[in-house]
Amino acid sequence: MTSITSIHINRKNFKEKCNVPIYMKYSVVAFIVLALVIPSSVQGLVTCSNGTVIIDQPVADDLIVSGGTVEINSPVQSLIAAGGIIEVNAPVEGDVIAAGGTVTLNGDTGGKAVIAGGTIIINGNISRNLVAYGGEVVISPSSTIGRDAAIAGGTVMNRGQVTGTLTASGQHVENTGFAGFSEIHVEDEDSLDILPSLLIFLSALGMLILGLILLHFCPGKFRAVPERIQRRPLLCVALGIGGLIGGVVVIVLLMITMVGIPVAILLLLGLLTGLLLSTLFVSQNIGDLICTWLHLEWKTWQRYILGFVLLFGSFMIPFAGPIIIILAIIIGFGGIVHTLYENRTHIIEKS
Repeated sequence: MTSITSIHINRKNFKEKCNVPIYMKYSVVAFIVLALVIPSSVQGLVTCSNGTVIIDQPVADDLIVSGGTVEINSPVQSLIAAGGIIEVNAPVEGDVIAAGGTVTLNGDTGGKAVIAGGTIIINGNISRNLVAYGGEVVISPSSTIGRDAAIAGGTVMNRGQVTGTLTASGQHVENTGFAGFSEIHVEDEDSLDILPSLLIFLSALGMLILGLILLHFCPGKFRAVPERIQRRPLLCVALGIGGLIGGVVVIVLLMITMVGIPVAILLLLGLLTGLLLSTLFVSQNIGDLICTWLHLEWKTWQRYILGFVLLFGSFMIPFAGPIIIILAIIIGFGGIVHTLYENRTHIIEKS
């Protein structure tokens, strides 16, 4: 694990000033999905999470980091970052995927960059494609995009060089730099507020990072639930429905009495935690199944990312999305109940 030093906490609120056409939103989402699905060829994974995170030593590995303030001051192989303020001041050999209130890319990127945030400033060079989705997106004069740039924002300013095609959409678009080919769409009227979509994306990215952290630090316990889902899926569905109904009934009954309120609160927190984690276990199960069917020898965390992206992407399907969410939560929660029941003796002995 790379040395991480916590200096101070400085959180910044996201900006709420972006309207984009719906076709552009789905294009950006598609790019984000592709960026997450394509696996890296690295041999391992480094994960970090803290209030303030400063990377001041080189990381010859994938780096996944989240915090109120994130500073990357030394070279890393590839980067996934989420936070209030994100500053990348050193070269990244591979891809950069970042989401935050303010994202500043000062170092060069050897691969592609996929960024969502309130304010996005690109000062470094990007060898491949840039996908940016935010309130204000600025490509500075010192920056060169090696291939294409797809940008959606309230204010979009290209003052640098885009070797390929620049596709920009926003209420205010300025293209004083160079682009091999430009597709500019200026929105004169309020069309679609980006804030809800941005919050959904940030929440999904946070869940993705949470799952990677759990998979990194307790892989055995994390994989225990997907294995039971894969082995007994119908039983997990039944346990999920029964567990949710039974849990709610017990909590309501305990809430009736003053004595039972503290226990009810603990049970409610446990129930909410289970519901929150349920989709992560289903994501791992989906990734394992797909890699098995396609005979892909991917690492466990790569399978998890594949399953996560496919599952959360399916949530956006009209009409079917809510049904998929409910089914994923039920089967994931059932897998948790099944795992806890099978290990009840060990859990009781430890407690």
